[in-house]
Parts: sequence; C-alpha cells; structure tokens
Amino acid sequence: MIALVVLAVAASIAANSVVQMALGVGLVVAPGERRGGRFLAPAAAMALSGFLSWPLFAYILAPFSLGFLEPLLLFPLASLASVVADRIFSGRDANRGSGSAYSAFGGLAFGSAWLALRLSSGMLEAAVVSISCAAGFLGSGFLLDKIRYRSLIEPVPRALRGVPLALISAGLLSLLSTFVAAAAFTALGALR
Repeated sequence: MIALVVLAVAASIAANSVVQMALGVGLVVAPGERRGGRFLAPAAAMALSGFLSWPLFAYILAPFSLGFLEPLLLFPLASLASVVADRIFSGRDANRGSGSAYSAFGGLAFGSAWLALRLSSGMLEAAVVSISCAAGFLGSGFLLDKIRYRSLIEPVPRALRGVPLALISAGLLSLLSTFVAAAAFTALGALR
C-alpha cells in the first residue's frame, strides 16, 4: 500500500514536470471562455492513454520485443485516447476542431502513457500512475490558470504577463510540490 502511495505522489510530480516543460503551458495561458473546463479533456486523455497502454504493451505486444520502436506505437494510442476524450468532454465547443487532440494535447497523453509503461509492473500500478498523472496535471493547470487570471485583473508588469508568468509560476509550483513529495515520502518511510 505504501508503494502505491509513493507511486501516486511520484506520478503527480512527474505530471507537474510535464506541464513545466511547456507541453501543457499552452493550455494554461491560452485565453478561453471555459476557464477550468479545458483541462478535463487532456486529463481524461492522460488517464485513458496510460490505463490502456499498459495491457497493450504488457500482454499483446510483449512477445514482439519492440525496444526503441515502442514509443512509435505508443503515440498513436495516446492520440486515439486524446481524440476520444476530446469528443466526450468538448461537446459542442468551438475549439473542438483545433487539432490539439490529434497531437495528444501537445504530448501530455503520450507522457502519461510512457510513465505508466515505465513505472508500473501491474495493472493496479498502471491505473494509479495514470490517475495520478491526470490529477497532477489538473492541480497544476487549475493553479496556473488562476494565477494567469489574477494577473489580468491585478497590476502585473506587461513583460511578465502570459507565458513568462506561467513559467515562473510553474517553477515555484515545482519547488512546492517537490517539498510536499519529500515530506510525504519521509512520512511514509520511503526516504531514509
């Protein structure tokens, strides 16, 4: 049980680093009418692609020993999960045909699927990694979106608005989440 909690914390921190690497910052700084709702489809795609990738690569494609070709097959699976999640959560949104789902939301779903493959050795662990990646992205996305929104209504230097403020905020969020992860790991006895 402790190993699953450690895995969940590590996966949520990894999702924060995926956002910090600017793969998901475009979703945060982009102006939108559905302020918080635009994070649901990428988070669902992250959970779905990570959850589906493990049984596919562990059972069906395992005898083929694909090696470095594995990510080439993993990206279409992540894109398919992204398109399905986009169709479910977007509804009649005007931005539905923008194509970001076809790129697996800028690589977010691919990152979640790759982490699920590399960090898990069973279906339960793959589910924990996938859901934790999605939760880490949702937490980071909502927090960075709130910071972006507050920067529009409060006096912030013009040079810091938009992407620079999001990157600075993501760096501070990374420091905070690393501290929280270290405290959680110490409390669970994982770090000695």
